[in-house]
Amino acid sequence: AYIPDYMKTANEIAPEWHLKMQAAFQKHVDSSISKTINLPNDADVETVEKIYMWAWKNKLKGITIYRDGSKENQPLNKIENPRKEFENNMDRLIKESITIPPTPVIVVHPEVAREFKEYKKRGPVAVGVTHKVDTGRGKIYITINYSEYHAEPVEVFIRLGHLATPTEAALAEWSGRLISLLLKYDIPLESIVRQGNKVYGDTVFWYNNKSFCSFPKLISHLLRFTFEEAMEMAEMDFESMMENGNQYYEENEELEDYIGEDIESTGEFCYNCGQYKVFNIGGCNTCVNCGESKCG
Repeated sequence: AYIPDYMKTANEIAPEWHLKMQAAFQKHVDSSISKTINLPNDADVETVEKIYMWAWKNKLKGITIYRDGSKENQPLNKIENPRKEFENNMDRLIKESITIPPTPVIVVHPEVAREFKEYKKRGPVAVGVTHKVDTGRGKIYITINYSEYHAEPVEVFIRLGHLATPTEAALAEWSGRLISLLLKYDIPLESIVRQGNKVYGDTVFWYNNKSFCSFPKLISHLLRFTFEEAMEMAEMDFESMMENGNQYYEENEELEDYIGEDIESTGEFCYNCGQYKVFNIGGCNTCVNCGESKCG
């Protein structure tokens, strides 16, 4: 290759500068260090002696020398007229009509061909279910849209309630976009669910009579449902809430006698024990099942 005059190779650097370079560098090296001192072909014994004496006096840890052309084959060779050599090489390439070889054809094994599937586009209308989950620290809304046969999810939208910070809301939206992208590129749903189940958090909350310790675990759980199963789950959850609410209203009189003051069932869900047993006692919402109170 042609190298401009302002760029020097190892053979063009004077021996004393090779030595000075190592002397400066080895101050920052704790272990051993050595450097090759490149010499021209006509270097004599006296020159070699001076190099080793200078290295010894300046306490260099180790050096070696190489005289240009002392071996039949060597990694570096000096070209007397690099520009002329470059032009000659170009002339030879043109005369021989050397062309760039064609791009090789990549053959994909059938077992890995699924990785190259096309991006799945959804239609203008999609049927989905939105899950509203109260975590005790704010609400999270998870919308899952399904394929035309309602059998599998094709995209996910995640939005946090007003209590979320802008950073948390942005991360939630990004998570939905990322999951949607994986689904549209036909990444196995089981792989997505498996990764989500590996994530743990510091908050325990309930949804559909099941406890979760992180948002990814909740999302992974919801992704397993078909559209019909999600609708059935919502219907069962509503019936359970109404049944429990009626039961707790009937227990009011007994609880009032026990506590000695008027109480009123709020119909709210307790995110500590997973029961609809939150009552207003003395102006404070308290779960009569586990004692969890918002008043501390």
